[in-house]
Amino acid sequence: MKQHRAEARRTILVGDSEVDLATARAGGVRVCLARYGFGFIRIDPATLDGREWYLDQPQDLLGLLQ
Repeated sequence: MKQHRAEARRTILVGDSEVDLATARAGGVRVCLARYGFGFIRIDPATLDGREWYLDQPQDLLGLLQ
């Protein structure tokens, strides 16, 4: 983000695992979790706080960003 002068409030991390979730939170950015990803089933629902976005297929991201 620093290299590209991206602001945290305008950045989103798309991933499917607990590591992706933790990385987004540590970076202060929004997280979008891919429910179709292999790592999603390992995410403990208790770690979710309601601010997450979700994808059921890759093209769903365009709708979320608009």
